[in-house]
Amino acid sequence: IIKWLDTSPSVTLHAYAMLAAALSLLALAQALKKAGIEKVTSSGWFLAAVFALVILPPFCGVLCDREYWLYVLALPWMVQMLLGVPPLLYTAVFAAVGFCIKPFNLVLFVALWLFAGPTGRSLSQKLRAPSLWIMGGVGVLYAAAVWLLYPDYYLKMIPLASVAYPQIQVPLLIKLTKAGWAVIPVALLYHAAPGPVRMRLSIFTAASVAVYMLNSGWTYVDYVLVFPLALTLAAFLGG
Repeated sequence: IIKWLDTSPSVTLHAYAMLAAALSLLALAQALKKAGIEKVTSSGWFLAAVFALVILPPFCGVLCDREYWLYVLALPWMVQMLLGVPPLLYTAVFAAVGFCIKPFNLVLFVALWLFAGPTGRSLSQKLRAPSLWIMGGVGVLYAAAVWLLYPDYYLKMIPLASVAYPQIQVPLLIKLTKAGWAVIPVALLYHAAPGPVRMRLSIFTAASVAVYMLNSGWTYVDYVLVFPLALTLAAFLGG
């Protein structure tokens, strides 16, 4: 495709990213429609998703990075869980792939699985939820594929990273400061959300901060901190 279009690899990759974002937004629109979400609320969440996937990434320097692909793949599932509706199965499959991109991302999945989704579910019902089994199945397949295709990732890369990353990551105080500044606007805005959604957004924000703290803290990872703010805007746009 690069040769056919006579474009640079960077331009082609960014075009793929925008195409993937468009497909993610299309899946979100379909999920909101099938869930019967009222038009004003649905429009608010959709516009917030556009802001999160299309407008925000270039400013965070995260376009085409792993954090970006996490949200491109998982956003439709995340929004359904935050709104308390049963997620469509295919959105759970794509979310599972997104959560596997980085082990830290599992914090987001566990938080939303435990504290979001349809209301009134018991723990036994949550354990039987399709999203959990899809996530578990994709996770096992992913781990097995990495072992079969590139066993040195477990044998060499992980031990090496555990030694190298602490030496090059952003100091803890700077990470805590960034996290604090990111949480403040969310805390100021989330009161516009309905009660159940407000609680789920709080859990999602806390999980996002945890994922950020587990990461290196490099500039592009700031996207993980800003993303909850982008979704909180949906409370103002549509409730």
